[in-house]
Amino acid sequence: MNKMQPIKDKDLLNEIVDNLREENPRDCLLFLFGFCCGPRISEMISLRVVDVKGKDVVKIKATKNSKKLEVPIPKILKKEIKIYCKDKELQGYLFPSRQGGHISRQRASQIAKKVAEEYDLEDFNTHSLRKTFAHMLYEKTKNIALVQMALGHQSPATTIKYLGLEEEYLQRNLNNFNPFD
Repeated sequence: MNKMQPIKDKDLLNEIVDNLREENPRDCLLFLFGFCCGPRISEMISLRVVDVKGKDVVKIKATKNSKKLEVPIPKILKKEIKIYCKDKELQGYLFPSRQGGHISRQRASQIAKKVAEEYDLEDFNTHSLRKTFAHMLYEKTKNIALVQMALGHQSPATTIKYLGLEEEYLQRNLNNFNPFD
């Protein structure tokens, strides 16, 4: 099985979001939520409007380890939520299905697959949204501990592996190491 890959190009990220915004506001919000907050797809699809509308923080119960995370909602996402949720019922699902309830993980995967095909993205799926969040947060802050906390990982080593930084991290930190300085 191939490793899921993040989107590392900010221009491409903006293009995808802009196109999704025009095509399907729900799918746009799904991608934006993943890119901006980093939850797993199973954690996102079960959210209700009341969980995010007018909020500064979204409370998410991690499906993998049952940790309760309080994830700040960035300004860009708050703006999208306000527009998207304007006429939505508070108890309704944030990512509703046409059949009722919320979209399934399979439907979210189909959406990601369509985007991957449209933009010729290799090894891209719903988990790539979380990977993109982690990658962008790390690139902006260079703070492994922050990314670890945001993802709910148990250790920095897990986060380093998740980001694929083992080799780069080792080289960057050991190249200039001199125990005699």
